[in-house]
Amino acid sequence: MKLPADLRKMEVKMHPYRLSEEEYERILAFKRDLHMHPELSGEEHRTTERIRTFLETLPDFRILPLHTETGTGLVAQIRGEEKADRADRDKADRDKSDGKMTEIMLRADIDALPQTEVYESPWKSVSPGIMHACGHDFHTASLLGAALLLQRAKTDGTLHRTVDLVFQPAEEGARGALMMIRAGLFDLIHPDLCFGMHNWPSVPSGRIVCHEGALMSGKRNFEIIIHGVSGHGSMPHLGTDAIVCAAAV
Repeated sequence: MKLPADLRKMEVKMHPYRLSEEEYERILAFKRDLHMHPELSGEEHRTTERIRTFLETLPDFRILPLHTETGTGLVAQIRGEEKADRADRDKADRDKSDGKMTEIMLRADIDALPQTEVYESPWKSVSPGIMHACGHDFHTASLLGAALLLQRAKTDGTLHRTVDLVFQPAEEGARGALMMIRAGLFDLIHPDLCFGMHNWPSVPSGRIVCHEGALMSGKRNFEIIIHGVSGHGSMPHLGTDAIVCAAAV
């Protein structure tokens, strides 16, 4: 499905809702708590429970039963007033043909990196050798901030779509997304449009960059095997030196 024209042109109309000062402080405190207690990929048990506890305070969010192999990560959903019944495939197909989005997924990653934080702050990491060096604490807190606004829209009767919040574990190492899919993520949710958020330090604060397709680079692992032929030190010309070849790769 093509992105709506307003998204393709990056002329996104921002919703008038804003976090209150109290809500902002709540999100900031959550972010700093995550920063103090970072967890590596696949080990985000405390982080997952903190997210769950936060969302359980929002009455219209449902925590969906997704069980990954690591027991980490979480999916939550809030339904708008005019949500099309997913069992009504004909109506859903008509909506899609008209360019109408009936379900939108927002995703944030939650894991930290095996690095030591040296910068001193009141919320410095208390876990030796682990820190949120890639901003996933910020991503998680931002998505929870969106949850607060979505809950307000639901309460006000102005939420007319279903929105899925996906808190992805193990983004570092590029295995968490597939882990969630294999656990049945897309059996639980059926998004027409997905946004995978990530900070971008070179983009000015307050600006959202979005376009159809991939925007940032991906990560892939591959292996190169170089075969040499052993030889005696007195007859190196009869061997094949794999080190010379490897240095040229």
